[in-house]
Amino acid sequence: MTEDKTAAVDAPAAGADAPAEADSDLKRAISRRDNALGRAQTAEAELAKLKAAVAEQDRKKLEEQGEWQALAKTAEASAADLKARLGTIEADRDKLAQRYRTALTGRLEALPDTAKATIAERLGESPALNDLESAISLAETFQGTGGAPTPRAHGGSPAGGKTKIRSGSKLSAAELQKLTRAERAEYLRAQY
Repeated sequence: MTEDKTAAVDAPAAGADAPAEADSDLKRAISRRDNALGRAQTAEAELAKLKAAVAEQDRKKLEEQGEWQALAKTAEASAADLKARLGTIEADRDKLAQRYRTALTGRLEALPDTAKATIAERLGESPALNDLESAISLAETFQGTGGAPTPRAHGGSPAGGKTKIRSGSKLSAAELQKLTRAERAEYLRAQY
């Protein structure tokens, strides 16, 4: 019976512990729920901050795009202006090229028929202006029709025969180098 009394004594104590355990389980569950609610509220606050940051970044991107769009419109306007100016410049270039071609054709017509035939044969139907100019100049040099001056090394006079050179007064290149600028100018004026 002593065992029954201890069991009976323990039984009411166990019954008294049951509400305390249930109460402590309830407190732990409430504490876990409060912790979970706190974490959820913290997470919601951080999510709201992140959404605000993303919205701000999107707004900034749109502003930058707006600025870029304005810059793009300005660039397109300047490109259109440059294209118009380019058209004018190209038209002027074409006019000048035509004038130059006309002048070259006149010079070509002044050459003998054999020179014209040779140039046409070598350069073709529509040669580049630089090539045509070079060929005509060469042909003029050979024909003696161009105004090419006689080089000094081949007996030409320094003044082209316009003035007389006084004998004995001609200086060498080394002597000319020794003269001052004013003396050289005076010498050249007197000799040529």
